[in-house]
Amino acid sequence: VDAMRKHPGHVELQEHGCWGISNLTNGSTNNKLLAGAAGAVTAVVEAMNRYPEIANVQLQACRALNHLSVGSKSNQASVASDGGIQAIVQVLQKHTKEPEVIVS
Repeated sequence: VDAMRKHPGHVELQEHGCWGISNLTNGSTNNKLLAGAAGAVTAVVEAMNRYPEIANVQLQACRALNHLSVGSKSNQASVASDGGIQAIVQVLQKHTKEPEVIVS
């Protein structure tokens, strides 16, 4: 999360940061809480907003938001308050020809 904040202009770092958050929070309640407290939801949504045309960023970001949110009311609230829902709607509108992004 810190690296994503410090290097917002590095698209690959944003993609890999979302991938890492997704993997660390998948199935781990403790990691979801820690990541949420560290600002992971905000970092992911910012990456989505910064790189709306980059399918791989959007794919990893959607997966990260999913894994952060499942079973975590606090992260669900952060997704809503940080603009995550709007970012996901934009993904659905912009990446209609990329089924992997839509299904994530």
